[in-house]
Amino acid sequence: MNFQTIGQPKILIEGRAKVSGMTKFVADLQLPGLLHARLVPSAFAHANILSIDTEAALAVPGVVAVLTAADLPDISPSSRSLLLLARGRVIFVGQPVALVLAENEGAAADGVEQVHIQYEPLPAVLTIEAAMREDAPLVWPNGVPKSDSDAGAHGADVGGENRAEGVLSNIAKKTLRERGDLKAAFAAADIIVERCATTSMVHQSSIETHGMVVQPEPITGGANVWSSTQGQFNVRGDIADILQVPESDVRVTGMAVGGAFGGKFPIYEPLIALAARVVGRPVSLILTRMEELSATNPAPPIEIRLRAAAKNDGTLTALEGEVFLDSGCYL
Repeated sequence: MNFQTIGQPKILIEGRAKVSGMTKFVADLQLPGLLHARLVPSAFAHANILSIDTEAALAVPGVVAVLTAADLPDISPSSRSLLLLARGRVIFVGQPVALVLAENEGAAADGVEQVHIQYEPLPAVLTIEAAMREDAPLVWPNGVPKSDSDAGAHGADVGGENRAEGVLSNIAKKTLRERGDLKAAFAAADIIVERCATTSMVHQSSIETHGMVVQPEPITGGANVWSSTQGQFNVRGDIADILQVPESDVRVTGMAVGGAFGGKFPIYEPLIALAARVVGRPVSLILTRMEELSATNPAPPIEIRLRAAAKNDGTLTALEGEVFLDSGCYL
């Protein structure tokens, strides 16, 4: 049987534009007055920020501004994209502490080297087991930052505490699923086997890193945004919230995406939108590969503990499992 579609070669719709160089990615955009942004990352997994000296960075030729948390609104960091710049404390290696804005990428990179930050290192937890101990240092000592709108929009419990006991912990959320009499099923078994399996953190590592350009709109207070994103509506909503304008005043253009694999959702777009508003000029941020690996959202490491019970004839009587996901700072 001959099929017209199944098993037949098809030309990629975007193929000609890509191989001819006509396709434009975020990094190809050049707007009048465009500034290039570079993140100043934390070298510590957990530390207090004692001081930030930006004087030398501002003296670098081409550097226009160096922004810290003091230059931005003090909002509740209730999601990863609203974490913005570290305020008083860093909670992961690579967390942005400052943002250098310059006339070109080279000047921005030079400016980053001249931002001097003093830290007070704090104890950090680096494994799932260590994070769940009762005496573990807390990622959020005052509880996970909450936002009623965020929780409602995602149908999620923002967690971080045992609500029945009022005890803070690093456990963000628990889910329990049960079926049948597990205790009786194990008691009826002739053999019980226990195993533990782990997976590593896996980064999507798209060929194109996260990229965005934000042009402020002085009349409405909104913005025009170009982003290599899988979720234009997520970007629009986050930026509208952070700029405190209606979503209709934020226009998001989803650019060609050089790979995503579930990783290209808003993360630094709100920060760049605020930076563009502060300086009154369009701002571009194209993450370096190191920033992409250390300061975005990879798939989490997982630990799986299984107990299986069976009779001598091979009949499976019970299966019990615990699955632990290291979600980092947030759910």
